[in-house]
Amino acid sequence: MAYLLENGTLAREEITVRSYDCDCKQTLRPSALLRYLQEIAGEHCALFGMDYDMLYENDGVFLIVRQSLNLYELPKKGETVLLQTWHRKTTGAQFIREMQLLREDGSVLVDSTSVWVLAHVRDHKIWRPSDFTAYNLPHKPDPELPTRPGKLRVPDTLEQIGVRPVRYTDLDYNGHVNNCVYADFLCDFMPGGMHDKTFDTLDISYIGEAKEGDTITMYAKWENEVLYFRGEHERGKCFEARCTFK
Repeated sequence: MAYLLENGTLAREEITVRSYDCDCKQTLRPSALLRYLQEIAGEHCALFGMDYDMLYENDGVFLIVRQSLNLYELPKKGETVLLQTWHRKTTGAQFIREMQLLREDGSVLVDSTSVWVLAHVRDHKIWRPSDFTAYNLPHKPDPELPTRPGKLRVPDTLEQIGVRPVRYTDLDYNGHVNNCVYADFLCDFMPGGMHDKTFDTLDISYIGEAKEGDTITMYAKWENEVLYFRGEHERGKCFEARCTFK
């Protein structure tokens, strides 16, 4: 359970990495890492009365737009680590949230910056800033993490590498593919496979919903030691990503 520090501006939680969250190397999977970060973000909001049920009753839901991560080192099965998050600022309709995964001694394993919007449940149209003044979280302007939360630029000339049907287990409580699942898509469709690769940086842009029954066509291309991904379904783009490796 998360608890508040620094006058409520920072939420922290201690967790133990479970075997079912690890890959065949006994290392925390990127998708599980995203789930950890997603959960503590939600818990921080809930500590201020902004849990999912409260927002839903008021026709609101937080949706993640972009996420940028520096993966310095991922923990192993059985390690105890600290998660922490803070709301750095609100820019227009966007909420900028910083998140970190730490060792118990305070050394940083992962830096992450995510961009969120508050949207209407019924149609997922973004709320105007004046509409959600009651949902303000305390701001913690520092530190600003060394990530890349700006708009992701992906080349148009990617090559098709496969297709992925969307299944029931890909969905979350909003009825679309959960943002964490896209990290599994990247690993599963990684050119040359993931066995000899370790992420250094990972940026994902969540563009359009993918729902059960959709088929996502995957595209990828290397450019100057950077790997770009795109996923598209019949309604258009659903995600884009940028990856570098150690």
